[in-house]
Amino acid sequence: MSASTHWHSTISAPSFLLSHLSQSLLSRPNASLTLLFTIPKPSAEAYLIYSAAIPVTIRYQIESVAAKKNLAVPAFPHVISCIPQSVHGFICLAVSFHSVCICNPTTRQSFTLPLPRPFSRLIRASHFTYSFGFDPARNQHKVLLTALVKPSDGCDGAVEHWVFTLTGDGEWRRISCPITPYFSVSIGRTSTYIDGSIYWLANYDRDYHARMTHAVEFDVGSEDFRLVELPDEAQFDGKAGRSLVEIDGHLGIIDYREFGYGRNGIKIWVLEGNTNWVKRSIMVPAPDWGDIQDRPRLWYQGTICTGEMMFAPSVPTANSMYCVFFYDITVNLLRRFNIQGLPERCIDTVYIADHVETLLSLPRVGCRQPYHCLIKNPKDLVIAVMLMGMLLSSRL
Repeated sequence: MSASTHWHSTISAPSFLLSHLSQSLLSRPNASLTLLFTIPKPSAEAYLIYSAAIPVTIRYQIESVAAKKNLAVPAFPHVISCIPQSVHGFICLAVSFHSVCICNPTTRQSFTLPLPRPFSRLIRASHFTYSFGFDPARNQHKVLLTALVKPSDGCDGAVEHWVFTLTGDGEWRRISCPITPYFSVSIGRTSTYIDGSIYWLANYDRDYHARMTHAVEFDVGSEDFRLVELPDEAQFDGKAGRSLVEIDGHLGIIDYREFGYGRNGIKIWVLEGNTNWVKRSIMVPAPDWGDIQDRPRLWYQGTICTGEMMFAPSVPTANSMYCVFFYDITVNLLRRFNIQGLPERCIDTVYIADHVETLLSLPRVGCRQPYHCLIKNPKDLVIAVMLMGMLLSSRL
């Protein structure tokens, strides 16, 4: 047996793949954070995915890191907001109104999910929302499609929910939701994945601009739905600056409409138990922009592995540099990282996500086999061997 065959057999073993993923998840708070930057090209024929490793243990307020290109994902006409959702090493990208792509930047793999059946009826949907989640009990990734479908007779539409399991039979499954007719599809508002559940906003009114009074919880494993009533003062009124967040493994709401504008105050509500919301008002340190003159609006981008909240603009600041801010609520520290190396002329809108690397291969659509390793390129094999060496040394 050749050395390369031996190494390939070793790193392809399911035990090693799961061990590598577990080690990546456990070591993140003490090692580095991988951020993914999804950048649509001006011609809209592709999305460029870049990554940057952020040392999470560095507590300096300003640091600079370089980004590197991972892969390009083909886009389609009528592109919607391509907001990446990263869960356990895989990312989900909605690349058109009726198409969603699953990627693994580490193995440079991607595939587009098939269309739901019957697509001829679903194509009349006025709104689509794709959410990505993970079932830790069965080790399964799932994509949840929520669509507001309007009948051909012009009557009011109905909300439908469809699930695609990556290691399933390659087909979308329609599932029932007892809490309809809640209008729960909102373009521009993304879902939040927390410890086996997906959360998104909902209301009683089918008007897109209506006040969001509830959050919907979808259990990825059981595929059950649950309504969570929002506190009155935290309900979403359609104005920008409020988001569902994760705080210490709990569902939360953040109001950051004053963040970056003088007073820098934010309000946070954390759900403890099933119904008890606890409110906190915090004065955040003013963002240190240094010598940057053009200071764009900061938007909440998610909660990273250290528990810090991530804020960033939707466009680069100057000279193709992109600034990301991390806020540690426990010590009231705001630190900035300058991301360099993003393509200057391709940057229009930047979407950012926290990510963990994995060697797990994307499953073939329609194949019920578990995740495996698909590494054929010798260069990628060398990288995998290096990763295995790092994994083994970390255990010593």
